[in-house]
Amino acid sequence: MGESGSFEDGQQLTVHLPAPAECRLIRDGSLVDSRKVTQDYSWPITQPGVYRLECYRHYLGKKRGWIFSNPIWITEN
Repeated sequence: MGESGSFEDGQQLTVHLPAPAECRLIRDGSLVDSRKVTQDYSWPITQPGVYRLECYRHYLGKKRGWIFSNPIWITEN
């Protein structure tokens, strides 16, 4: 569970969704970006840290948690 890797210039984290959702990228416990993703999206990684993704969908009139990724550790070289 979870993955790790070394930080490199031009690195990205990519999500592939089967349905549209509101996604939040979190690094070291702080929100980096929040956006609606329809299918595929890539976030550029500009610094090391512990990343994870949360995706939410509306169901029965409420926003509900759908995907909560395991952490991805991006460490310095």
